[in-house]
Amino acid sequence: MKTWIMDSAMNATAVDTHINAFARDLQGVRLSVLAFSAVVLMAREVASMVFALATNCLLLVQAFHGVHVSKYAIPASTFSWLDPFPDPLSASS
Repeated sequence: MKTWIMDSAMNATAVDTHINAFARDLQGVRLSVLAFSAVVLMAREVASMVFALATNCLLLVQAFHGVHVSKYAIPASTFSWLDPFPDPLSASS
């Protein structure tokens, strides 16, 4: 009887250890999922900020440089200061 009680106590301790380990694993998974969702939300916010910045930059370029578009769909005068040999036909008036 004493052996059975000791075996039962050891089994209960082992089961308790496994349950605790499983609970820690679940908590780790929950934290991983929370961290992943936080990263996804931050990436979405950063992407929307970059998109808004790019859109506003393009709007500023169109506002200050006219809307004459070159064959590359870029306003003709946007990068004209970079071109050492500007094309007189694509210059905006």
